[in-house]
Amino acid sequence: MKIKEIILLGLILLISLFLRLWRLNIPEQMYFDEVYHVPALQMLAAGDFTTPFEWWHRADWPIYFDWLHPPLAKYLQAFTLRFFNFWPAPVSWRLPSVLFGLMALLVFYFLAKELALALLDNNKINKLIKSKLQKEDLAINFALIASALFASDGLFLVQSRLAMNDIFYLFFTLSASYFYFLYRRQKNLIVFFLSGLMLALALSTKWSAVWLIILFLVLELWRIFKEKSYQQLAFVLFSLLLTPVVIYVFAYLPYFFSGKSLLDFFQLQKQILNFQLHWASPHPYQSGPLAWILNWRPVWYFTDLSHSNWRQDIYAQGNPLLFLYLLALPVFLWQWKKSLKSKALIKKWQATLFQPTYLRLLIVFLASFLPWILFARPMFFYHFLPALPYLVLLVAWPVYLFSLTIKSKDQRRALIFHFLFWPLLVAMLFYPHWTALPVPEKAAHYLYFFLANWR
Repeated sequence: MKIKEIILLGLILLISLFLRLWRLNIPEQMYFDEVYHVPALQMLAAGDFTTPFEWWHRADWPIYFDWLHPPLAKYLQAFTLRFFNFWPAPVSWRLPSVLFGLMALLVFYFLAKELALALLDNNKINKLIKSKLQKEDLAINFALIASALFASDGLFLVQSRLAMNDIFYLFFTLSASYFYFLYRRQKNLIVFFLSGLMLALALSTKWSAVWLIILFLVLELWRIFKEKSYQQLAFVLFSLLLTPVVIYVFAYLPYFFSGKSLLDFFQLQKQILNFQLHWASPHPYQSGPLAWILNWRPVWYFTDLSHSNWRQDIYAQGNPLLFLYLLALPVFLWQWKKSLKSKALIKKWQATLFQPTYLRLLIVFLASFLPWILFARPMFFYHFLPALPYLVLLVAWPVYLFSLTIKSKDQRRALIFHFLFWPLLVAMLFYPHWTALPVPEKAAHYLYFFLANWR
């Protein structure tokens, strides 16, 4: 890594770490789904590997706990509770989310850089771009820009500051995507296996990983039959089918060592499936996939109205400007195409922008959230978290590519400055709303609740 790259990436990571650690103990009590996750973590940390998987306890049981998801993320959180219990309670159970959120941002940087290297490896792109920088420097610049954008998002920030399993799932799926796109460029089967391994860890955290496993399997089967490289079929099946199944079962080893049988294990999986398919309790903050891409219904996690004319809130909400960027992307691309003077230029533009790598990125984005549309159960905006990094990449790449076609260096810098500055400014304005900083009631009303669905 180059010195500039290390310094700027380090700065993004340090600022992100500070924003996640500052007032991490607020609120001091469990909030939102921590009331289910933390009791399970405490049991696991105490060495109880059976009670957290017992689904049959209902209203007569003194506490509720999360048995609805595979246990890997809970093990990682319980480790902190067990061995770092000298920290205050809220910090000890939230710190793993902070660390995995930071690691997710680091993996995102390498994914963005890898995508840029793949997309820039195109002879036609040299006829469009005006920048004289080397390909690696262009990729570094893009990765830094995209990482700053991703770091500015509120949903990413909020999920990095509470004890739920979504941020762990994000880390594993991002790692799987990084290794997969790296494999597509380098054709290294060991790298492909690492992608399958990360998907296995994701599956051991949340069942949602099934959709990415299916997607990567379909993409690889398509490639194998297209290239007639049938000798790779067994390895692909081993990496994407056998490995996730084996790792998933291994995640329950402490459960088996506590005296549970395979019959108990399958009964637990049946209960998880039954709940996920048939849970129907309505919730005032539920929303669906089509609302998620509009940032339409954030989830109200916490509030404190005990101080007169002041309020403290935690809303799981995306950076409004990032989602406006997504909505504006088709208009931007249409205007860019209109500005091209000849059919030859339009063909070069299409070949440069809509490369297979970019289209695969789009498919991964859709597979990360769109399958939820098949289910009738209550869903929430935080389910969009795994798709969020791909949204950033899908938006950032065309804008960055367009900037490279501008002759004037000053104009290129001005475009990127404004592209970054406004989301970062919005993030600063919304930071109190995402982290329970006290805000005057009137200011919150006009700034945070100007849309009725945001209240």
